[in-house]
Amino acid sequence: MDSSSAAKLPLLLEQARIAVAERTPSQARIAYSEAWSIAIQIGDEEAAVEIAEMMAGIEPMKVRMGWIEKGIELALTAKTEGPRKRLPSLYLARGYDHLELRRFSEAIEAFSLSSDQAKILGERKAELRAEVAKGKTLRAMLKLDEALKLQMGLLEESDRLGERHGEIYEEIAECLHALKRTEESEKYFALAYQELSAEMSPDDRRPNMLKRLKTLGKVKSS
Repeated sequence: MDSSSAAKLPLLLEQARIAVAERTPSQARIAYSEAWSIAIQIGDEEAAVEIAEMMAGIEPMKVRMGWIEKGIELALTAKTEGPRKRLPSLYLARGYDHLELRRFSEAIEAFSLSSDQAKILGERKAELRAEVAKGKTLRAMLKLDEALKLQMGLLEESDRLGERHGEIYEEIAECLHALKRTEESEKYFALAYQELSAEMSPDDRRPNMLKRLKTLGKVKSS
């Protein structure tokens, strides 16, 4: 491949990112596909892993899972450290796909790998996301007491560090609600609403989810 094709790679990646932001996945797919071919041929491992993860974000389930596995394989065998930095998010994505398919043991395994890799990299937020996801999986398995214990442990650690995390509050609330501990759950639904409505960008907000948190938390409209 000539140098002009290699020089085209950053432009293609930028075009794809813009297309994703503009919610035109078909255009993003075209740009990412061409960028993938170039990255593989020139041996740009970091770009290839990024592309695999980005493609996973715009494809339907069956195709998405294939891209996630490509990204993980490339990151694990990369000659440089850069691609490995994407392993926490790639394993997290793998876990959520398994959770969606109700493959609970596979989801727990993937979330554990995500947590381990994040810990190695010193990425606390990524580690926390993976641990919260493990608890979410336990809740889906109806292991409510175990799920609640995990989330309360995360809350205790976060409080000790002076942090507040909406996802932890949400999961604690959902566990308590499922355990019929309704009055206890209200406090955490309210805290979850307060934190998540502030944390989430307008593009990430899920109105129905926030409405549910607000209702169950008995949050008064301002």
